[in-house]
Amino acid sequence: MSQAERAPAGSSNRMTIAATRGSRAASRAVEYLARRLSGLIGLVIVWQLATSLLEIPPYLLPQPIMLVQGLVENWAKLFPALRTLLIEALGGFILGNTTGIVLAFLVNRSPTLKGAFLPIALAIRSIPIVAITPVITLILGFGYATTVTVAGLICFFPTFVNVSRGLQSAHPQALQFFRLLDSSEWNTFWKLRLPSALPFLFAALRVTAPASIIGAMVAEFIASDAGLGFFILLSYSSYRFDLMWQAIILTTACSVAVFTLVAWLERVLISWHHAEQTR
Repeated sequence: MSQAERAPAGSSNRMTIAATRGSRAASRAVEYLARRLSGLIGLVIVWQLATSLLEIPPYLLPQPIMLVQGLVENWAKLFPALRTLLIEALGGFILGNTTGIVLAFLVNRSPTLKGAFLPIALAIRSIPIVAITPVITLILGFGYATTVTVAGLICFFPTFVNVSRGLQSAHPQALQFFRLLDSSEWNTFWKLRLPSALPFLFAALRVTAPASIIGAMVAEFIASDAGLGFFILLSYSSYRFDLMWQAIILTTACSVAVFTLVAWLERVLISWHHAEQTR
């Protein structure tokens, strides 16, 4: 058989393999979403039945159907507050995680810096975020600067600790092998230490993604006149408990969504780690 005759067959085989891989990836994505959503759907069903059968007052715990209807009707009021909250949370997420990653790299390279900085980080972490927010407000004032900083503080410590541990988690035999090959520090970091740290980094990101939303909301309670946190306070003070519950549920849905997104990205970007765990 000539090369011209074999080429279409080879191309067809490659297309078949690509299509098979694509279908497998799609089925895994559907299975992953089904596992994530099954518990949530069950909770909503129990919630609806409990509020209906027990006749719980709507201001204490509204029915899910009422909440969905209210979200649709009041979306024009809720969306600007949601947009503000997500902008603040995203800014804090980027600020806190970037700072945590950079400082973890620096501390990993210098034991002296680690001994000097780690007690400071632990001291900052031990202060309740509600207690430190007024201090940050006095320094930075009302608005985005304070809310982003508070969200960044919440994100910083988990990422700093996890990445520090991850950079030190490379197998000793692998490190010895790289030394035998006379590998440079940068090459060892890029090909060994960084891949070893990625599972630890994503474990931190799963925590900090929803935590950034909570941190921004806490800051809005004290240092902002916008966002869903301020919207909840305003609704509560004006006895609009329906709007208050809608804002709470919207915040919860966003937190679950960003957690699921980070978990999915982890499975896609470091699939080799999950393959090793299932062996």
